[in-house]
Order: sequence, then C-alpha cells, then structure tokens
Amino acid sequence: MKVRQAIKDVLSDLPEDRLEEALSFLNYLRFREEWEATQEILQDKKLMRSWRRGKRQAERGQTIPVNDLKRRPRRRV
Repeated sequence: MKVRQAIKDVLSDLPEDRLEEALSFLNYLRFREEWEATQEILQDKKLMRSWRRGKRQAERGQTIPVNDLKRRPRRRV
C-alpha cells in the first residue's frame, strides 16, 4: 500500500491540468491491461472451443446437469 499512498501524495500536489493528464494515462493503463487479458483468453484455443460449444447449447436451450460436467466424448453438431 505504500505505492498507493505515494501516488496519492504526488497527485495532491499536481495542478488540475496535470491531473487530467494523469487520469488519461491511468485509464490507458487500465484499458491496456484489460485488452491484454482479453487477448490471452481469445488465444486459448481449448477455452474458446468450450465457450463456442456452450454458446451453441445455450442458443438451442440445452442444459447440462451439474453432476454431468465431467469431460464427455465429443459429439458432432
């Protein structure tokens, strides 16, 4: 938490126009972090296959009982 407090101390001394720049940069960092996490998920082929399968099942109104969530042999759709 020392870093957060140091940032707060610096921010309290900055003029308003510099605070706007700091806010813009912090929003950029947050967006970049979220984008990198999204890219990581999208590149996970196994996860994306599972997501697509679940999406198709949801679109068809199919459900899977909770105790049947073990890996089952793939069926052709």
